[in-house]
Amino acid sequence: MYDCHCQNREPCDKHTGRCTYCHDGWIGKACQQTCEVGKYGTNCNETCLKCKANLCDHETGHCLHGCITGWEGYLCNTSYTNTSEKHSTSNLIIGSVVVGIVLVIIIIIVLTIYRWWKRKGSSTIVSDVPPEAETVFDGQSVKRVNHHSSSLRLSTSSDESVHSLISI
Repeated sequence: MYDCHCQNREPCDKHTGRCTYCHDGWIGKACQQTCEVGKYGTNCNETCLKCKANLCDHETGHCLHGCITGWEGYLCNTSYTNTSEKHSTSNLIIGSVVVGIVLVIIIIIVLTIYRWWKRKGSSTIVSDVPPEAETVFDGQSVKRVNHHSSSLRLSTSSDESVHSLISI
């Protein structure tokens, strides 16, 4: 009896030892030879070019030691430029989300500061020096003099708010 690998695992002819068709990955009259290295499939017509060292299963084409750089998948037939490109898309998405969150936070802070400033700026500043007061500069300090009231307020442009208040 012959040890053959006929298509659909059928037995080989009892008298001739031949198969009508060989199972994938086998060749020869009795389908007893495996495909040469780097070949697989029906009549060994497929080539495993993207497998490391061109080593693939002679029946299925599965790469035995993985794919060469730039290829992936069961048969190493899906290309990509390089490993970093695969991850760059997810990094780009993550980076975009982080930038978006930071921008939203900045906008919230700016709006909060603007609203606070707007409210503070809208409050009326009341001065006890009437607008008809005269500004006098005597060479050393600036003084606001009110000629129409019973009090005289003296102030300077320095950090000191009031030097004195004199009643007349």
